[in-house]
Amino acid sequence: MDIDPYILQVIVGCGALTLLPRVLPLVLLNRFNLPKWYQDWLSFIPVTVMAALVAQQLLPSEAGWTSRWPELAASAACLACAIASRSLFLTVACGIAAITAFNYLS
Repeated sequence: MDIDPYILQVIVGCGALTLLPRVLPLVLLNRFNLPKWYQDWLSFIPVTVMAALVAQQLLPSEAGWTSRWPELAASAACLACAIASRSLFLTVACGIAAITAFNYLS
């Protein structure tokens, strides 16, 4: 089996470009002691990213709200499961089951 050097360069380049933004901040910020207020502020970033991803999927498209009812119903089921169980695994499992069921019904 012969590997094309161009393809190998693309794979290595993509890997480096994927790894660099993840590792570089850890290496650089590891040398500094960040203020407590800044660390608290940074703790909200994962929540805001997740909220943006969820909102993008739930907001109405050109077709309106009626085409989004399976996603809205599944997200309501996920929210209820998350509040009741406080378990990420159960919330994801509930979401998968709910979206599968609601898409099957529609």
